Amino acid sequence: MLDISSRYTTAIAYDDDGAGYNVQLQFINSTNEGEETFQIFENVPNPFAETTSINYYLPKKDHVEILIYNTTGRLLKTYHAESAKGQQSFSINAKDIGSSGVLYYRVRTSEDEKSGKMILLP
Repeated sequence: MLDISSRYTTAIAYDDDGAGYNVQLQFINSTNEGEETFQIFENVPNPFAETTSINYYLPKKDHVEILIYNTTGRLLKTYHAESAKGQQSFSINAKDIGSSGVLYYRVRTSEDEKSGKMILLP
């Protein structure tokens, strides 16, 4: 298992104007040669205060449902998107959620679902 994160040192890239951007390294796995799989990646940034992006990879065009839960399992927000095949990103606004702390997200397609954890700062 390879784990690359900003846990100890923040990974930031700067453009010519000095604006900072989050850096994220992602690997796309295939179970069999030529067979791609649905994957989700950690939201960026995490933790977040205003907005975060949930990144995922789809092996084919699909309807995607993103569900946000608190630690008690209460559903806080549901999003729907029609997504093309490939690497995708969905932005979440903290104002839409109405709760802070540890939250869980589930990304569901017509054939699979995967979950992740994020932290929304107060």
